[in-house]
Order: sequence, then C-alpha cells, then structure tokens
Amino acid sequence: MLREQFRSGRRHVREIESEIDFARKNLNRVENQSIEKRQELESLDKKLSEVNWMKGFLSHIDMTFEDFKSVTEKVDHAFNQLDTLEKRIRSKNSTLVDLDEQLISKNQMLSEAKNTADFYSKQKFALFREVNQLREQLAEVKNGD
Repeated sequence: MLREQFRSGRRHVREIESEIDFARKNLNRVENQSIEKRQELESLDKKLSEVNWMKGFLSHIDMTFEDFKSVTEKVDHAFNQLDTLEKRIRSKNSTLVDLDEQLISKNQMLSEAKNTADFYSKQKFALFREVNQLREQLAEVKNGD
C-alpha cells in the first residue's frame, strides 16, 4: 500500500513538473511577446512625436498661399497619419495590457505548481522516513522471534 502511494505520489510529482515546464515555456513566450509589443509602442511613440513636431514647426512659419496650400496638404496627411498612429497605439496598449494579464496569470500558475511540487517533495521525504522506521520495526520484530 505504501509502495502504491509512493508510486502515485512520484507520478503526480512528475506530472506537476511537466506542467511547470510547460508553464515556464508559455511564460517565456508571453514575456517575449510583451517585449516585442513594448518595442513597437516605443517606435510608434517616436513617429507620433515626429508628426507633432512637424505640426508645431509649420504653424510658426510665415508662408505664401501656394506654400500654405502645399503645406496644408502635407499637414492633412500628417494628421491622418497621426490618427492612424493613435489608433495603433491604443490597440498596442490594449494588447500589452492583455499580455501583462496573461503574464500575471502564468506567474500565478507557476507559483501554484511550484508549491504543489514542494508539498509532494515533502510528502515523499516523510514517506521515506516512515518506510525506514517501519523497516526498522520489522527487523526488530524478526530479530525478537
């Protein structure tokens, strides 16, 4: 009976260890995705600041009507690009929040799996100690007969 419990516990520990490995791999994948999304956000922020700089620069320059018309077309294009960039930034921020939530969830799963593995390791040690004590008692009983 103890052997069956020990085998069952050992099997359970192996399953938990494989679940921990799987969770670690997923966690690494999610962390890499998070880093990529943050880099994309930084790039988009840089582009947005360039568009804002251009907008401010053009507003401070005196121009002829022809220049103004040409610049207006460029500014219109920049504003359209600004709206697109802002939408992309909102989308990337939303994705980043989702990835952060997934990362927190995976960390919790990993922590729970680690705690379970630690518990079963302690149980395994206690079972070994109990088996050794029972062997000693059995040996004493055999020697006493």
